[in-house]
Amino acid sequence: MLLSHGISVMAQLSHPLLLKDGKTWNYECTHYSMDDQGKLHVEKVPYKEWIEGDTVINDKTYYRMHSSDLGFPVMSESFWREDDGRVYAYRQKTDTEMLMYDFNVKAGDIIGINGSNHLEIRKVDTLLVRGIKRARINVAGFAYWVEGIGAPGLLAEPLGHEVSDGNVSQLLSCYEDGVCVFTSDDFNAPSIGDYRPLLQDGKEWHYRLEVRDEENPSIHITKNCREMVAGDTIVGGLHYFKHYRDSGDGELRSSDALWREEGRKVFVRWIRNAEEELMYDFGVKVGDKFPEDDYLQVSCIDTVLVNGQYFRRMNLGRAVWVEGVGSNWSLSYPFGQQTTDGKKRTLTACKENGVTIFTEEDFNASGITDGIKNFSAAKHHAPAIYNLHGHRLTGKPSKGVYIEDGRKMVGK
Repeated sequence: MLLSHGISVMAQLSHPLLLKDGKTWNYECTHYSMDDQGKLHVEKVPYKEWIEGDTVINDKTYYRMHSSDLGFPVMSESFWREDDGRVYAYRQKTDTEMLMYDFNVKAGDIIGINGSNHLEIRKVDTLLVRGIKRARINVAGFAYWVEGIGAPGLLAEPLGHEVSDGNVSQLLSCYEDGVCVFTSDDFNAPSIGDYRPLLQDGKEWHYRLEVRDEENPSIHITKNCREMVAGDTIVGGLHYFKHYRDSGDGELRSSDALWREEGRKVFVRWIRNAEEELMYDFGVKVGDKFPEDDYLQVSCIDTVLVNGQYFRRMNLGRAVWVEGVGSNWSLSYPFGQQTTDGKKRTLTACKENGVTIFTEEDFNASGITDGIKNFSAAKHHAPAIYNLHGHRLTGKPSKGVYIEDGRKMVGK
């Protein structure tokens, strides 16, 4: 029967638990040796560690950690406990415990682990593996930890293992409640915490342009267009990318816009009037309005997995933004359709170095939600309404001509 006292409730709430009854770590241990003739021999054997039961030592509750190889019965037993993100192993010979992992660390911290002191935490990022977010920690540039998993080698070797004894161990998989929650490949999974820049030299945004006939709105003319940023220039001491546009005839032409990115904000400078405008702010939070004087409000921020890469997605009602991609309308229309030209734009593909990284369908991919849980597509939002001068209206006028969703309408 598993004892309940001594196991920190805070640890269960703050971090994915490393220690849990029934949890199993499966390894491949490689042994290198030389025979009398100087020939190298390599032997690979399966090895596993698992938690089964607990005990009390010095008034503290420890899990019993068992280990075995080649299917033999238990070879050894050790005692481990976890408290608010810190993991300790009990040393029977000295009747003391050693700090093995500390998942509370931040980049730049100096820590002591398993008898080694003055270890610098180089980087902390976040992985999303099988629907669970886990911190990945770079210790001193040569060791890696993952929350709830441990190290790429044996659990008792948080700083790795010297190969001088001819033995190397690699974690193959980790199981909880009979379900695989992590594999060796997952240590190299992409981070979901790193910001994805929107602008990159040679990046392309392909979009579909639909033009509605004013006399017969049911008739559509469709063109395949694209935008690209390439080359750079300096204006007012600021670095800008040059912007090009293909309006559907296959020819890229220079536009009157220059684009730059600073932090998580993206600006455009209009050559015709030398004014700069904030186009995107990927640092927004759920509930923020953008622009501040607009009624567009961030209702949801989540993460989607596309072609093995993670992208942050933001729903602003009329438009959907994806970090590193831009708007679901097109690069130059972050707020959705706001023109009175009767045209509709839909981003069909975003390309980096000629490779498609995001498509029209990916905007509706299932995501891991960080904000409001129900992600509603922007197309369900009520379309914006404008007068013939391009000024947005708060509602449909009772009389006169107005523009709704790119179409001319008459108030009755």
